[in-house]
Amino acid sequence: MVVYFAVGKYLSANTRRGVWGTGALEMISEQLRRELPGLRGFSANNLKNMRKFYENWGILDNNSTVTTVEIDGANSTIATVELQSPNNEIDINDAIHVPSIKDFPIEEFFKVPFTHHIKILETVSDNAARYYYITSDSRGIPDRRTTKGFRICFENLF
Repeated sequence: MVVYFAVGKYLSANTRRGVWGTGALEMISEQLRRELPGLRGFSANNLKNMRKFYENWGILDNNSTVTTVEIDGANSTIATVELQSPNNEIDINDAIHVPSIKDFPIEEFFKVPFTHHIKILETVSDNAARYYYITSDSRGIPDRRTTKGFRICFENLF
């Protein structure tokens, strides 16, 4: 989860502020496939999911007021060249901060697979409901409405 969160933070900082243009995620994904054959999970779509994961769980950001990368405001023409720079490293150490929210299910949060987190984020916007589904999913509670292999029932229970 920490890698997905840190990569999502890096992507969010660069794509949302206009540092990278359209197509940057596709270029990054393609470069990763070329340079690291056999690497899985870094398709352009999954990179977008990592960004979504970070943006929806920003309360976990250990440095929420500081971006991962210092951004000078200039648009990049080739995002992949910037990734090779040692100044643009993605720091995953201390990336996630456990919030002081008493109801936040931190142990369960790390037990739920990334794809399940994305499904929860796409389906439920209320944090209390998200906590419920994270807890249910981590405990393997079976539901009668299983979809695409997910153990989550997205009924409105609240």
